[in-house]
Amino acid sequence: MILSILLLILVIYIGITLVGLVFGFAGLMLSLVFYVCIKLPFALLMLALGLIFCCTIIGIPLGLACFHAAGSAAIPG
Repeated sequence: MILSILLLILVIYIGITLVGLVFGFAGLMLSLVFYVCIKLPFALLMLALGLIFCCTIIGIPLGLACFHAAGSAAIPG
């Protein structure tokens, strides 16, 4: 009786651990896809806009803001 209860607890523990590992891996993959498909193109776009804005004297503050936004988007986390 006690052995079957311990075996049941062990099986439940292993099942919960495996489910946690699978969800952790899925979360990692989703984070990687989000970074590559959304954050990196946004950072490159803001970098290009910053370069364009910095070509004019009036656009320098906007260009610096675009560089700041690109740096914030490019840092993973």
